[in-house]
Amino acid sequence: MYALMLVGVLCCVSAEEDKLLQKLDADFEELLKKEKDPQPLREAARLLERTNNSDRWTAYMEAVAILRRTRAKAAIPLLLKYMVLHAANGNGGMNIQAYADTLTILTGKDVDSPYQNVADRKTSMRAGVQKLIDGWWEPNKEKISTDLEAMSKEQVQVVVHRLIRQARSRERDDGRELTDTISRRLAEVLEPERAGRQPWQGEELSAAMTPVLLDLVGYDEKPPPKAADSDAAGIAYAAIPLLANLRANGLAPQLDKIATDKRQGSATRLTCFLALYRAGEKLNAPEVVALLDGEKKLDRRLAAILALRYSQDRKAVSAPLIKLLDDPNQNIQTAAIYALEGSAPKEALPKLKKVLDELEPPQAVYVVIRTVGLMEGQEARAALAEFLAAAQDNPKKGRYIYQALIAFEKSAGQNWIEAGAHPEAYYRERAKQALEWWKAQK
Repeated sequence: MYALMLVGVLCCVSAEEDKLLQKLDADFEELLKKEKDPQPLREAARLLERTNNSDRWTAYMEAVAILRRTRAKAAIPLLLKYMVLHAANGNGGMNIQAYADTLTILTGKDVDSPYQNVADRKTSMRAGVQKLIDGWWEPNKEKISTDLEAMSKEQVQVVVHRLIRQARSRERDDGRELTDTISRRLAEVLEPERAGRQPWQGEELSAAMTPVLLDLVGYDEKPPPKAADSDAAGIAYAAIPLLANLRANGLAPQLDKIATDKRQGSATRLTCFLALYRAGEKLNAPEVVALLDGEKKLDRRLAAILALRYSQDRKAVSAPLIKLLDDPNQNIQTAAIYALEGSAPKEALPKLKKVLDELEPPQAVYVVIRTVGLMEGQEARAALAEFLAAAQDNPKKGRYIYQALIAFEKSAGQNWIEAGAHPEAYYRERAKQALEWWKAQK
């Protein structure tokens, strides 16, 4: 008797689900008739249908990319349908979040993922989707637009904040030192080859996004005569690539003026300087150095120092960076060392040698060794030779013997290390050979 009742309930649920999915299919087909080219949407539907738990589990990503490029209204019922159908997938939480994000970005409606990790995820998801249909889709079907230019400021804010939230989801806090964390974040937003695919597409750019992003980074449209910078303000790293894309497409022409406006907060200005650089423009090194001189907040100072690594004007940045090597704060010293990497002038050598002598700051020792290895002249080679000699008997320096030997090879134009992995004793022996060579040069 209980089994019969259960079958009846399941049949009822299945019938209700079929009715829901049939209605969404009908909405999709009806909206397709209004499309000049329905083929991309048909392809997205095919990819969503193919998405499974094994060899085709990533097909939904390609489908979502198509839907965001086409920005067609027909995407709405299609995504609602697959919210239900993919809820029980092994990676259903990822699927549903992607569909919710896409609905938000297409429509300016803040759609939260209705996914719940419960035993019967499909039934739970069906209830969540039904709520979206009853409270949003059905009553507003004729009024909803996916045209960014037709959206209100509030809708554009929703779109921008969802894009930024997606970008911030990639930011990781893995317990690194503050300088290393900021260095990595800068690399991720300023070096496209390291950043990977950005969570937006060209079709999602609109001039209406620029003022929303500027608000997000702390821009004051009517600033006081002197900037009243908040201690709480930080660098909006996730906003930098999006601002840069807008700038590169002529949709953020005011960024350079904001960056050089001393009445704006330092976080706002630095965010704009970095966005300009990511857009392909030269970093304004003198302005960043001047901003750094007046900055008190540690994380913003570190970001400004590390930004100087990307300046092509090495003469403008070398002197202030060398001066910072004497800063009592080791985070500041480390940031200056990172910014000098690969292009340190000979004037930096005495201070870099001090780092090698004292092994302080510790997280910068590897970078100093590499930097000195790229410097020309006998003094740089002498510093590395001295370090190699000390590493023979000093265990703390001995841990760097491989890196120091590699650097010495580059500096001397010699080759003592054979390819392949070797035990520590091998590198110690090769270091002795290198030192014998060095003595013979004197």
